[in-house]
Amino acid sequence: MDAVQPTLVTRLNADWEWLCADRGNCDRVRSWMLGADVLDEDQTPADLGELCTLLRKGASRALLGVSTGLH
Repeated sequence: MDAVQPTLVTRLNADWEWLCADRGNCDRVRSWMLGADVLDEDQTPADLGELCTLLRKGASRALLGVSTGLH
């Protein structure tokens, strides 16, 4: 497997910052998570980056068999 090019990582980081800056993107992802009963309304962050971090932590814990509070 080839190493990831630094320009690709830079571009992905810039895209991620742009996506996180748009409140509508977080609202959209948040509504999907709430609609799928993946998260409870009171535990769902309003920031897309924080929401994704919460989901990654939950996924990691689920793989380890640890209770996360996620449905």
